[in-house]
Amino acid sequence: MSLFTSEMTKSLAEKIDYYHDELFPPSRSANYSRRSYDAWISITNEINAEYGSSISIEQIKEKHHNIKRKVKAEFAQQKSHKRKTGGGEERKEKMPKDEVFDIYAGRKNLHIKEPSYKIW
Repeated sequence: MSLFTSEMTKSLAEKIDYYHDELFPPSRSANYSRRSYDAWISITNEINAEYGSSISIEQIKEKHHNIKRKVKAEFAQQKSHKRKTGGGEERKEKMPKDEVFDIYAGRKNLHIKEPSYKIW
């Protein structure tokens, strides 16, 4: 049995998206660490209250990292496939695109760069 249900994962993605500026500020100020930690605590408390679970901050952060890693891997595979086909048809996704994927894919902090040249 998985620690996170699909509903919990979606809720986590939404909460991380909501607290994004607190968790990942564009510039790190003196109080960045405290604000970030407080945001992770808020997310953890909200998830635990919403689902009656006892998930730790470390487990929440690890789940976020794993989702982000999977989304980045899917983007990399799509990009690689496009290069092999000359920009032709897209490859069938291994990871089903759902609401969690869309939330993470819409973020700027994934550091996914489109090529500066046109792929034919």
